[in-house]
Amino acid sequence: MKMNEEEILQNMDYVSEQLVGAAEAIKADTDERRFDEAYDPMLRDVMMMARELLHLRDLLDELREGE
Repeated sequence: MKMNEEEILQNMDYVSEQLVGAAEAIKADTDERRFDEAYDPMLRDVMMMARELLHLRDLLDELREGE
């Protein structure tokens, strides 16, 4: 499925918001849990979202090159 520029931008905004939320959650858990318990799953989520954001940026670049 090919996305248009507006859909890509909306997805990038969503992923950016999720990354901010994940970073805030990691910060909030700093004093409450040990590093392994608090950070491992959250950091995996942050990395996954960051990869998705990069993928969306690549899609947007491809779309713009095609115009």
